[in-house]
Amino acid sequence: MSTDITQTTGQADARSVSLAFPSNVLAPNLGVVSALCADPTTGTCTSIGSAKAISPLYPAPLTGQAYLTGSLTAPALTLVFGPPFSLALTGTVDLSNNSTTFTGIPDFPLTDLGVTLNGGSHAVFEAACRAASGVATANLTAQNGDQTASASTPFTVSGCGSFTGGGKGGPGGKPQLHAVTLTGLADGKPSLLFQLVAGKNAPKLSSFTVALPSGVSFTRHRVRKVLKLIGISLTGGRLKSARLSHGQLVVTLRRPVTSVIVSVSNRALKESRGLRSKIDHGTVKRLKLKVIVRNAAGESTTLTVALKTPKRKAKRT
Repeated sequence: MSTDITQTTGQADARSVSLAFPSNVLAPNLGVVSALCADPTTGTCTSIGSAKAISPLYPAPLTGQAYLTGSLTAPALTLVFGPPFSLALTGTVDLSNNSTTFTGIPDFPLTDLGVTLNGGSHAVFEAACRAASGVATANLTAQNGDQTASASTPFTVSGCGSFTGGGKGGPGGKPQLHAVTLTGLADGKPSLLFQLVAGKNAPKLSSFTVALPSGVSFTRHRVRKVLKLIGISLTGGRLKSARLSHGQLVVTLRRPVTSVIVSVSNRALKESRGLRSKIDHGTVKRLKLKVIVRNAAGESTTLTVALKTPKRKAKRT
């Protein structure tokens, strides 16, 4: 499936520009983590799209490339324009609102700014085709801050066809587990991040159960004499309940969703001394994470992934 989206703004001399897409049409895709780029000016990074700007000071459009920068938990979108006006615009990505906000734009008049995001393996959005069209919005603030404007642009996701819904959807209809990262083990402060996506032409996701690798467990905190889970957040879905059952985390969503990003901070996780010792000595190479996903039709799918452990820390001399 190809997902090419262009958002165009028509406000000249803007100080900040915020672009947003409806999450029911285009949900964030954590699989794009492989395209994360530390420094897009090196010429070695993978582009996730392109950009075009028009200025009354130059007769031809300015063209550039879009790159995913920052980190997985704090991503950013950087637009790099080449000569004759070499500049880079960096926007902060807000996963919860499915938006990107560019601030600190140079005092350089622009009458049009277009961003085209690619599809394929480096797509920043996951298109499930339950809704194949929507309206992208842009909010702009003038350089002196005294004027604001909003613009809306309808868009259509190509390659969707008609959605029939229901059933397992045949091949490719199973839920998918994307971009699983388990960090902080070397420091004894584990945190977990992953994305669940419903299968194509399959029912939406309604709940899931997380079974952690051996040596990592969930923990609760006492709040006003009541033990509670703290440090679990969702993007793309609303939490109805989160509880522990036989050491596993059981999450129920308030309503079924096509895609959800799950973040479990080190406040909700703890690491055993045994696992910490094994990682320090390099005796464990992989850890297995299991997620059992349940969709709105009551069907369950078990997804497993083997995670590489962090490299052994060098001993101080």
